[in-house]
Amino acid sequence: MRIPLLGRVYYGWVMVVTALVINVAVSPLNAVIFSFLIGPMSHDLGVPKSALSWSLTLRLLASGATGPLLGVRIDRYGARWMGAVCGAIGGIGLIALASVHSLWMAYAVFAISGLAGFGGPAGQLLTQVPIAKWFVHHRGRALAIASTGMALGTVFTAPLTGWLIEAVTWRGTSTLFGIAVVAIVVPTSIL
Repeated sequence: MRIPLLGRVYYGWVMVVTALVINVAVSPLNAVIFSFLIGPMSHDLGVPKSALSWSLTLRLLASGATGPLLGVRIDRYGARWMGAVCGAIGGIGLIALASVHSLWMAYAVFAISGLAGFGGPAGQLLTQVPIAKWFVHHRGRALAIASTGMALGTVFTAPLTGWLIEAVTWRGTSTLFGIAVVAIVVPTSIL
């Protein structure tokens, strides 16, 4: 399919760029970034890090459980609106995390945010399935470019996380990341 505004550019490459952007934007939901937050969260909530680390496990379990359902929905309705909904859930989850004051609340927020799939294996469905449908030739290249966003996002978000925690605490960092996820993923998915 060719879009007149894009001239001779294959629209599948637009999908690759949007998937790359989404993968970069959801990097605050991955385990590496959580490792920066766990110390300050543990201290602030007065719980051991080992107990708090279970919250990430709950997110991954929720993500794994919703993966098959998310896959069916993507096949049936496409990734556009599913990506927007999941981006909103993931971002709102980060915003909600800033207001937790007990361990059970952290568990609940992480489990609910896991339903979006981001930060777990199901999130890959939202960015890789559409690309696989748009490409026959160059599919490997397109998927590799889009997947690079996960690593790029982590590389840029990790030092930013450390700096933000010092500047605005872990709660402010979580809120800012949540706003960024919603502001980037929702409109990009709809595109």
